Amino acid sequence: MKIPQVTKEGRLKLGSVLKRYREEQGWTIDELVQFVDTRTGMKISKSAISNLERGNTVPNWDTLSILACSGYLPYSANELMDIATEGVVFKDIDIKLFNAEDVILALKALPKSDKVKVAQFLLEAIAV
Repeated sequence: MKIPQVTKEGRLKLGSVLKRYREEQGWTIDELVQFVDTRTGMKISKSAISNLERGNTVPNWDTLSILACSGYLPYSANELMDIATEGVVFKDIDIKLFNAEDVILALKALPKSDKVKVAQFLLEAIAV
């Protein structure tokens, strides 16, 4: 099985999509940051969004998930990653690539308020 690789062209395409939907709302990056925080309770920095929009950074799964769940664009996190990898379908990755024990340890280290946010986020994500 081929593991998806984010390409430079894919980063640029993703950035273009993110910027287009933000601009369609008439928002600045600061306004998008506020919207995402209000809708999801999760913080994404202005520089992270700016770098994604310019294709200067490899997209982070968590960031794409938060953006997708905020509802400002009509794509799931899988679809956004699909754009960044130029068509390699992310969901085809064998789930065994993710070490469940590491995920559990990371979640246990979070403060209670963040655990609640993650739980809410996951419940919304699986309800789709």
